[in-house]
Amino acid sequence: PLLDMAAAIEEVEFGHKNGACAIFMRGIEGEWLLNDPYLQPLYQRADELNMAIGIHAGNGNDDFKRVLFRKDLYFFGITPILAGFNALSTSAIAHNYRNLRFGFIESGSQWVPYLVREAARRHDFIGTKGKVTSMATFLEENRFYVTARTDDDLAYVVKYAGNNALMLGTDFGHEDPAAELDAFKKMRDDNSIGSEVIDGILSKNAAAFYNLKAS
Repeated sequence: PLLDMAAAIEEVEFGHKNGACAIFMRGIEGEWLLNDPYLQPLYQRADELNMAIGIHAGNGNDDFKRVLFRKDLYFFGITPILAGFNALSTSAIAHNYRNLRFGFIESGSQWVPYLVREAARRHDFIGTKGKVTSMATFLEENRFYVTARTDDDLAYVVKYAGNNALMLGTDFGHEDPAAELDAFKKMRDDNSIGSEVIDGILSKNAAAFYNLKAS
């Protein structure tokens, strides 16, 4: 309940005590972008509890929905995620915390090269805090994770996402364009990137994002 920050933090603590490993948010929450100071107490508590923030490809702003949520514009959901990534990357929010991790979920990974380059340009031209020292390590340095799809151009995306930031996004059973019931098999058969990178996408990276320990 982000309109009431005290209640939101109470809910996070309840979830943590009962096995939750991530906090659900959207790339735009009400009138706030993800770098808004209003959200700082939530991030601080998530950092202390070592919980991830999962940014879903949904919408948390009614005005945005009225403009773009039409059947012929079904892909509108990706736009808030891009806005959220841009807000966090250009403001270098992750550098204020020790453990805080952000995952960008259910929107593929094809946009990563564009927005990493955009973060670099914004730092160089207008002096944003989000300096990009290396495009290949920018996501890892900021503890950003992104769910990839099996039809993403992974050989290209990995150049900007690195080996440790991509996870497999499948949206199991959800009847929309993101659904891929055989995604794990398809990803395992991808010959465009090495097996070590594939292993990270299928298992290791998600375990790191969600702070899961192997059984």
